[in-house]
Amino acid sequence: MSSRPMSEEEAVAAADKEMEARANRAKELLSQRYVGLKRQQEDRKSRKMQLERQMVGMPEDKKQVLRRNLEHEEMLAQKES
Repeated sequence: MSSRPMSEEEAVAAADKEMEARANRAKELLSQRYVGLKRQQEDRKSRKMQLERQMVGMPEDKKQVLRRNLEHEEMLAQKES
């Protein structure tokens, strides 16, 4: 680049380019976060379904305790992430 100062148009163009780059980074981060949240939700549902299959034939009070334990573990895991 030459040592001449930027014109106002060049400065505006450079600022626009920088803002576009920031917006694209923000979009990518949001997209990654959404994918991560979606995966966590699917994993949580899968663990719940697995627990329900394992509890077939158990008394209802025992099922309630196991469900609460799973919910507690899920909450702790979510806080850690």
